[in-house]
Amino acid sequence: MKTIFFCFLAVLFSLSLTAQKYATTDDGEKVILYENGTWEYDDNDDKNEDKGIPGDCATYIVTDADKMTGESSTSTIREIIVSKDGGNTGLIFSGFFKDGQFSLLFNAYGASLCMEPGSEISILFRDGSKLILQNDHKYNCDNKGAVYFGSRWGKKKELQKMLKKEIETMRVYTTDGYVQEDFSKNNSVDFMETLKCFNELL
Repeated sequence: MKTIFFCFLAVLFSLSLTAQKYATTDDGEKVILYENGTWEYDDNDDKNEDKGIPGDCATYIVTDADKMTGESSTSTIREIIVSKDGGNTGLIFSGFFKDGQFSLLFNAYGASLCMEPGSEISILFRDGSKLILQNDHKYNCDNKGAVYFGSRWGKKKELQKMLKKEIETMRVYTTDGYVQEDFSKNNSVDFMETLKCFNELL
């Protein structure tokens, strides 16, 4: 009976490990959010030191190698959640780099589930200037979008603008509306620093 109970606890524990998101508080603290509504401080900021990720970038990105192919890719350590309700509505960002291409990945929650290639992403910076990007991701009804940089996609000017200016507001258009969120100071800084780290890889 004890064996069954401990097996049950082990399964519950392993499931709880996969049900988590990473976020940054308005005070700049890195935290892990769990589906059950609890959270804890993220003490795992040093795991990139031995992977060739420069200094501050080890806080934002991690490089992993595929054991079978030997190919490496780099991704964000934690998502950037821009939301007033913990991610139920709003914008969630992550990034991925491989073969000379950086993919800024996002989910837009709070309007239509569907997004089309070419749909507009409007960015208002804190200095009042604006930038319009287009969704490069294929049509889907999973709230998913992406903007690709580097390689055949180019967009160096657009990326450089995003590296130098803090975002105030972003609006992502879906098939039947849009999701718009204001970035906190920490959201803006995390977003900009993450992009700077991926830009060093291009």
